[in-house]
Amino acid sequence: MDQAQQTKMTVVNTYDDTSAFRGYSYYYYIVSFDDGSNNVGSAANPSGSLSSSMFWTRTIEPAFLRRQAGEKLADIRVVPNPYNVMNRDFQYPGEPDKIMFLNIPAECIIRIFTERGDLIKTILHNDGSGDESWNSTTEHGQVVVSGVYIAVFEVTNDYTDSETGELLYKKGEKEIRKFIVIR
Repeated sequence: MDQAQQTKMTVVNTYDDTSAFRGYSYYYYIVSFDDGSNNVGSAANPSGSLSSSMFWTRTIEPAFLRRQAGEKLADIRVVPNPYNVMNRDFQYPGEPDKIMFLNIPAECIIRIFTERGDLIKTILHNDGSGDESWNSTTEHGQVVVSGVYIAVFEVTNDYTDSETGELLYKKGEKEIRKFIVIR
């Protein structure tokens, strides 16, 4: 292999999706093409041009546009609130029953309770972002019914501002948000 071929093989291409919206899932795939000029026509190297398929290279897990963690517990938001099943096709297309928790701490536990106080879902958030989604199901996979729900956000690690060093969240701090589901 000559130097030009080695250089060509080590080229890394990148793609920055600048059109992504916060809260939506994105799946990406790579399409490659070869004009066939170097193909010899054997079984392992057929003649003619070749192109790949999205079915071989598509990501299985979605990618999300994530924002920085919130700076104050008071800034936490539940979106949409109220969640109305009649609007689910407009809120997050392709992801019915999705509810987002925004401006949350970088590392926290989110516990969702019914208005009676029954714990129905626990979400461990530890990706360092300020976003987390919930598909409106319980720990046992049941879709939640209409009602008032309570989300308790508990900070699991101290979190400081990277620029100022100021302590933003202290381990153990909690914040509560109420939200409504209408089915």
